Amino acid sequence: MTGNADNRQPSGDGPVATTVRESMSAIRMDFAQANQWVFYGMAVALGIGFLCAGRHPGGAARTEKEPQKPLVRH
Repeated sequence: MTGNADNRQPSGDGPVATTVRESMSAIRMDFAQANQWVFYGMAVALGIGFLCAGRHPGGAARTEKEPQKPLVRH
């Protein structure tokens, strides 16, 4: 993978093609900078999830003092 999914430039000499050719590098940079904050937010969310998972009791749904009810099948 090269990281360049599409290097084709718009063909033609019209105003739209010229504007797109001139602005593509700025659009790519803005997209990369915006995604940077998304990745930081995801890293923080995963870190908080890891800390919460570490403190989770792991399936202990009742306390030690609560009696265990027998399983009744019909």
